[in-house]
Amino acid sequence: MIKELLFKILIVLILNYFLTSLIFITNQPLLAQEIQENLWITNGPVYAIQPSFDGSSIYIGGDFTYVGPNTGYGATIDITTGKPDVSMPKVNGRIWAVVPDGSGGWYIGGEFTYVGGIARNRIAHIKSDKTVDVSFDPNADGNVLAIAVSGSKIYVGGNFYHLGDSTRSGIAELDASTGNVTSWNPYIGGSVYTIIVSGSLLYTGGSFWIIGDSIRNNIAAIDLSTGKATSWNPNANDIVRTLAVSGSVVYAGGDFTYMGGQPRNKIAAIDATTGNVTGWNPSADYRVKTIAVSGSTIYAGGEFENIGGSSRNYIAALDAITGNATSWNPNANGSVNTIVVSGSIAYVGGFFTSIGGEHRNNIAAINVSTGTATSWNPYAYSWVNAIAVSGSTVYAGGYFRSVGGKTRMYIAELDASTGEATSWNPNANDVVRALAVSGTTVYVGGSFTNIGDSARNYIAAINPSGQATSWNPDASDFVRALAVSGSTVYAAGYFISIGDSIRRYIAALNSTTGKATEWKADANNYVTTLAVSDSTVYAGGNFTTIGDSIRNYIAAIDKVTSKVKGWNPNSNNWVRAIALNGSTVYAGGLFTNIGDSTRNYIAAIDENTGKATSWNPNASSYVVAIAVSGSSVYVGGGFGIIGGQSRNCIASLNPSTGQATTWNPNLNDWVYSLAISNVNAKIYAGGGFSAALNNLPCDYFVGLTNPEDPLPVTLTSFTASLTNGQNVMLQWSTATEINNYGFEIERKVIEASGFIEKWEKIGLVKGNGNSNSPKDYSFIDNSVSGGRFKYRLKQIDIDGTFSYSNEIEVDLKVPKELILYQNYPNPSNPSTTISFTIEQDDPVTLKVYDILGREIVTLVNSELKAGEIYRVKFDGSNLSSGVYFYRLESNNKSLVKKFTLIK
Repeated sequence: MIKELLFKILIVLILNYFLTSLIFITNQPLLAQEIQENLWITNGPVYAIQPSFDGSSIYIGGDFTYVGPNTGYGATIDITTGKPDVSMPKVNGRIWAVVPDGSGGWYIGGEFTYVGGIARNRIAHIKSDKTVDVSFDPNADGNVLAIAVSGSKIYVGGNFYHLGDSTRSGIAELDASTGNVTSWNPYIGGSVYTIIVSGSLLYTGGSFWIIGDSIRNNIAAIDLSTGKATSWNPNANDIVRTLAVSGSVVYAGGDFTYMGGQPRNKIAAIDATTGNVTGWNPSADYRVKTIAVSGSTIYAGGEFENIGGSSRNYIAALDAITGNATSWNPNANGSVNTIVVSGSIAYVGGFFTSIGGEHRNNIAAINVSTGTATSWNPYAYSWVNAIAVSGSTVYAGGYFRSVGGKTRMYIAELDASTGEATSWNPNANDVVRALAVSGTTVYVGGSFTNIGDSARNYIAAINPSGQATSWNPDASDFVRALAVSGSTVYAAGYFISIGDSIRRYIAALNSTTGKATEWKADANNYVTTLAVSDSTVYAGGNFTTIGDSIRNYIAAIDKVTSKVKGWNPNSNNWVRAIALNGSTVYAGGLFTNIGDSTRNYIAAIDENTGKATSWNPNASSYVVAIAVSGSSVYVGGGFGIIGGQSRNCIASLNPSTGQATTWNPNLNDWVYSLAISNVNAKIYAGGGFSAALNNLPCDYFVGLTNPEDPLPVTLTSFTASLTNGQNVMLQWSTATEINNYGFEIERKVIEASGFIEKWEKIGLVKGNGNSNSPKDYSFIDNSVSGGRFKYRLKQIDIDGTFSYSNEIEVDLKVPKELILYQNYPNPSNPSTTISFTIEQDDPVTLKVYDILGREIVTLVNSELKAGEIYRVKFDGSNLSSGVYFYRLESNNKSLVKKFTLIK
């Protein structure tokens, strides 16, 4: 007994330990990538993504004509505002039927397999709290095309053969609470398209020939108690698509031409008792897909152009007595698939762009008195098949994946916070494939010939109003890649002339004039990707020579001289993506060998040697997009395996090992573009995909988070202002910081007596290392005295990696008076710059003297113009340390200042 008791205690302890461990394990916090729910999607591929510097906007370009909320194939729409609720569970396939559950929720049926990321095969219950009912899972093996609710029972029809563990052909009865199939089993040979419950009968229509042991062609009445077909048998000769019951009459619409032994074209009224057709005969000339009854009016929609003895395009109101069309005539320009009448409004869905005298995309609210469209305008971008109304909400389902969007032709700006399209609308006339942002200007490339209300051949600069600026390089063919560096816009593509010059496939353009600069590195074939560092322009494409040098598909070109550098990875096929990170050049494309190594479609190339590093993710197919953050290399393309893991079309790779991280959005089709926004901690992807994660709909564009990669320093602002008249105050802020060593402040003179200087470091401000709270920084530049300057920040991580901010410009007005400024730096070692202005056009001398008054050198001796700031460099490398003087003479006046030379 004691041994048995001890054994039982031991078992209890083991089970307790196991259960405790299991609870501990399952309660561990999980790092989960997430989709940005409110980010709008498009109706076509996205080829280019560019966040604005401050992170407030995301610019996208591609082959789309619409942007809108990501609703999936079903949307609940506010009956007043027409706005969809994007927090509803997203459905990943077509919806053919929807009915209210009577408690603020919805039953939906269709072709879907997931609802809200939960597996639901073709039928689901969405509760009033916007969650999927986990207990309701009938699990149909075929499409659900019709649903009707009657008390505690739900009737479903379609082309299925099984629901759950039960064999049910075409039609079934479910328990509304559990979703379990009941014993009721009419067994239909064929498909059910429509179901109406009236009293103790269920009327059904479709494409069938038998119910149980009774022959019934396309229409029948079934006893709700026995599941047997009644004697009611109108015997339609073709498909019945819609039914409606009013009193003792059953209205039917479809493809038939005979009903009850009488000619009836596409629409008929049938006695609910006898099954005989009445004399009511509107006779449509083509298919009727939906019927709704309201009082003495029968509303019909479909694909007809004549009904009730009148010309009526796709929608009509018919007199219930005569069958004649009333004067009500919304005159749709495309198929009407569903009509629901609620009060004074007929809600209409289909495949139209005009109805009720207004532009309405596929869904509209029509006044039942006037036939005109109300202001309610949700705008679905594809077919609407089903509509239901409950309280203040309309549920629409169909073939769309978005409701409530806007027309945007090939280019759009989305608010990064709300996810919505802004009013910025350049309205291109063809595909946009390249974007680059500099300040408030968006540079655009593609196959368009008109954008921003102006004729622009393949390349343009768009201002904050969405208008094209006067900048017009006028390319001869498509532009596929853009990059901005300082005052230069680099362009690449299919062109052979651009900026008023012959430039084959690659060019450098002046950001002010749009003219091609002297920089010239002609290729012998297409250049389709660019990346720019401080000193180098990296180019990839389909070329084999560039800048008079043999370079297969990838090259490095000097930014100043346009000479091709010795760097030569020598790819064996097209390079489609290049990204830079420190001393590493990441390349992706169609190659299998690059940098003297076997590398399948992706490689890391040493920026000095041109050799492939040991980093080798070994993709299974093409890589066409790369973006680098602090701790991840994000890649996109058409692969299914990369970094040793199954990863569909997108992956995060460890920058040291090349292995795929656990981050796995699992997109279902190609990724063509990637961008990272440090401000929003988002990874944006564009492509040809339609779903991510657990089959969540996200057509062509998606914003993703990666908890494993917090994305380092998030700069939220960078501004300049004047203090004390001449000093420049730079101020910037960060939202978060990770491993932030600090910011180097760089300055460049952009206008000084006709010459342009290079960037120079003028200061360093230490960062805060790691921070989750906003931080503010400032720096005063007191070494300038007039003219135009640009400033930028070089943010440096603790590991030495760095990135540049946007550039901001400062214009210090030049006084027309004789001013001699203090040299900078002072003391000098050994060089310094002396600046001055003059009061009128006049001969000017500037000389340097030693402490004994002996002239050392004449720096200026010429006639100069007033109104400019003059800066002269003095090199004291041949002089000994000590105190010196410099003297300015102009207009019979002179000024003297002293400086110290330290060596």
